[in-house]
Amino acid sequence: MLTPKEIDAIKNISIVDFLSRQNVPSKRVGSTLFFSAPFRDDHNPSMKVDERANRWYDFGTGEGGDIIDLVKAIHNTDFYGAIRKLQAAQPDLSIAAATPAPSPPALATPTITVLNAVPIYHKGLLDYLYERNVDVDVAKRMCRQVHYRVSDKTYFALGFKNNS
Repeated sequence: MLTPKEIDAIKNISIVDFLSRQNVPSKRVGSTLFFSAPFRDDHNPSMKVDERANRWYDFGTGEGGDIIDLVKAIHNTDFYGAIRKLQAAQPDLSIAAATPAPSPPALATPTITVLNAVPIYHKGLLDYLYERNVDVDVAKRMCRQVHYRVSDKTYFALGFKNNS
């Protein structure tokens, strides 16, 4: 896992230098640098790079950010893929841990088992329908009182019949 200090070091890599080494076409308008966006077909340089802030903005897509965001866009990759690409382009970076942290084990999804579906008769469910101004006769035609189990506990609720 990368430390904040290592991430800051990566973000301080000059975008102008990085793009220049990649031979990306550029032009200077006053004190502003414009590059052709290397992640799309851009014949007229429309990606602005602020040298002092070391940030970019592509007027063609409305995207922008730091050097990591730029490398992600160029290589269509995630954060760690961008870090690896930057390391390859800047071998002097001494960042050994450019791999994602292991993801936590997936939690088991509780299994729902339908025990039965019967006509609605429970007073609590009938009161629920009444409180919400649902016509009980319509609800009795369209819904069922469904009894089900999740893990070792049983419950009941209103349910619509479906093909699933």
